[in-house]
Amino acid sequence: MKRLIVEMVGTFFLAMAVATGNPLAMGAMLMAVMYMGAHVSGGQYNPAVSSAVTASGDMKSEMFWKYFCMQTIGVLIYQAYLYVLGEGVFMPGMMGMPVWTSIVSEAVMTFLLCKVVLVMSDMYKKKNAHVFGLAVGFTYMAITFMGGFYNPAITLGAFIITVIQTGSFGAFMPMLGAFIGPFIGAFAASRCYGYCK
Repeated sequence: MKRLIVEMVGTFFLAMAVATGNPLAMGAMLMAVMYMGAHVSGGQYNPAVSSAVTASGDMKSEMFWKYFCMQTIGVLIYQAYLYVLGEGVFMPGMMGMPVWTSIVSEAVMTFLLCKVVLVMSDMYKKKNAHVFGLAVGFTYMAITFMGGFYNPAITLGAFIITVIQTGSFGAFMPMLGAFIGPFIGAFAASRCYGYCK
C-alpha cells in the first residue's frame, strides 16, 4: 500500500509542476519526487514509465494497473485542489495538434525518458542511488522543452475533468495522441533496453 500512496502523492506534485508549463519546474519537481519516493515505489509517477518497467519484466502487470490507477487519482486530486483554490482546472495545451503528430512526438520523447529510467533503475539496484533522480529529472526537463507532457495520467485526468465539466467527449480525439504516444515510446524503450542489456 505504501508504494501506491507514494505514486499518488508524487504524481500530484508532478502534475502541479506540469501545470506551470515551465520545463525547469517540471524537471526539478521530478527530481524532488524521485528522491522522495524512489526507495519505496521506484519513483515512476507516470503510467508510460510503469508500462516500460512492466514490459522489461521488473514489475508484475497487476501492479502496473494499480500504479496506473493511483497515478491518475493523483492527477485528479490535483485538479480538485485547483478547483478548491478557485483557479479552475488544468488543461494540457495539446488541443490544436493533429493526432498523428502528437503520437509521434510523444512516443519519441517518452522513449528517451523510459530508456533513461530503465538504465538508471538498474544502477539504483546496484546502489548508485545518488544520480537516479538527477538523471531522470534532467531528462524530463530536456524533453519538456520540446513541448508535451509525456505522461498519460495527466492526459487522462484532464480528459475526465473535461467530460465532468462539459458532459461531452469532444476532447477525446485531441487528447488521444498524447495518451497513446507515451505507451508506444515506453514499449519501444523496454524492447531496446532488453536488447542492449
